Amino acid sequence: LGFFTGFIVSKYKKSEYKATATMKVDDESSDMSEFLAIEMFAESFNQYDKILTEARILSSRTMIERAINKLPLDIRYFKSGKIASYELYKKSPITLQVISKVDQLDLVHFEVWFNDSTNFTIEIVDESKEEAIPETHDLKLEEPFTFNGVTYSIVKSNSEELTEIILDGSYEIYTVDRSQLALEFDKDLFVGQVEEKVSILQISFISTNALLCKDFVDALTSSYTKLMFEKKASAAVNTLKFIDERLDKLTDKMSVVESEITKFKQDKKIIDFETVE
Repeated sequence: LGFFTGFIVSKYKKSEYKATATMKVDDESSDMSEFLAIEMFAESFNQYDKILTEARILSSRTMIERAINKLPLDIRYFKSGKIASYELYKKSPITLQVISKVDQLDLVHFEVWFNDSTNFTIEIVDESKEEAIPETHDLKLEEPFTFNGVTYSIVKSNSEELTEIILDGSYEIYTVDRSQLALEFDKDLFVGQVEEKVSILQISFISTNALLCKDFVDALTSSYTKLMFEKKASAAVNTLKFIDERLDKLTDKMSVVESEITKFKQDKKIIDFETVE
């Protein structure tokens, strides 16, 4: 019994994948608050604090949501068998099309059982309601159906990673709340310093889908890089704006001073020999 149980657990336990990336934290400091920190505290403390700050930025809810927004995760697809299920990220043979024009999709769970390669039975549940009553329909591919005022259809995917529709088991489709998904991803994300006194961060993410794992880490690092670029560009614009404003004020002051000098010379009848040819 012990051997049999152990075999079942090991055979059907979901595989987990980890994607890891490293990123060097920019040592250059152009922000005024960082300049003041160097003046007030030890440089080593400031650098350590900067690395921790960047780690917090990378693992923040905002950055996670930015990364998720880069990925096709508005609708998630899973294949369910008798014992296990797995995500069909970018590899689902079917696609849920939203025919109605809506700003945001309701949280809905669709479960699809195929009778053959075209006809299927679908069960639909409103996930936002605690005791929602499922709706069941017998449909075929590309046939429109309506739920909660929104019209959908199930079509065959035209992805390069297209796989054949499997009749055994079911396909589960979920519309996604990206904010909730960010909380879910946050639990499996780690961002930390590679080692002490080294300004390099390590980003690790664990998922049961290898491709999703890689894509999310890539999206997170690219989102962070874009944010840092925008931050530097904004800082450069603000610096130029500050210099221009200071120059305008100095120019005005110089004009006032020159006028006062000219008036003083005229009142005292002082001859400016530099102006005499």
